[in-house]
Amino acid sequence: MPGDIFITEKYIYVADLGNSDVVRFFKNRTSPEIIAGIKGQYGNSDNTSTIGFCYSIFVDKNENLYVSDFTNNRVVRYSPNSSSGTPGMIIAGNGTSGNDSSQLNSPWGIFVNEVETLYVVDSFNHRVQIWNNGASFGVTVAGTGVNGNSLSELSYPSAIVVDLNGYMYIVDKGNSRIVRWAPNSNTGECIAACTGITDIGIDILHWPNALAFDSYGSLFISDGNNNRVQKFEILDCFSE
Repeated sequence: MPGDIFITEKYIYVADLGNSDVVRFFKNRTSPEIIAGIKGQYGNSDNTSTIGFCYSIFVDKNENLYVSDFTNNRVVRYSPNSSSGTPGMIIAGNGTSGNDSSQLNSPWGIFVNEVETLYVVDSFNHRVQIWNNGASFGVTVAGTGVNGNSLSELSYPSAIVVDLNGYMYIVDKGNSRIVRWAPNSNTGECIAACTGITDIGIDILHWPNALAFDSYGSLFISDGNNNRVQKFEILDCFSE
């Protein structure tokens, strides 16, 4: 059961929820290799050679793999030459569920920018944090840490994409909407599904899970409970 996918120039990475690992395919080949976790071994916070449920992965420009370990409340980085059972490095969270600046509570979506700043969708804390490379704590950049539906709040957010100007595009799952946050802002703006209604209309979402932009600025949303993918024309172009 795949939880997420990430594609680079050479590889296709798949988070395999059912097997508690991440596999990597060479493009145009069918045999994968395990790059994180151990197949069939559900991990805990005691070590980084195994992982729990992973709903989001990211690969940076140096082919380092970032794993959002939802059940173990951490984000772990694995080197490009990792294989089954290779320990990773915890770079966000400490493995214990909590809401202080060094902790995460069920992290979901992640994003890494060009200077290796990590954005973490800290879902059950209703916030987005950034962790600078080597930091021992995160800084909240979206949400208040309290579940809510105002434009300063988030409700169980699940995914994030960040553009070259630092604007964050966030799946606000519990509010069934997509919000955009400018850098250093205390509030976001709703850019898709802003009615507050959960239904199946063309401008409505119901518990969306993920989002992606194409280079033309079209926004694609995995509309979870409606079992569909929605397309919204948001921008003229888009660059990460």
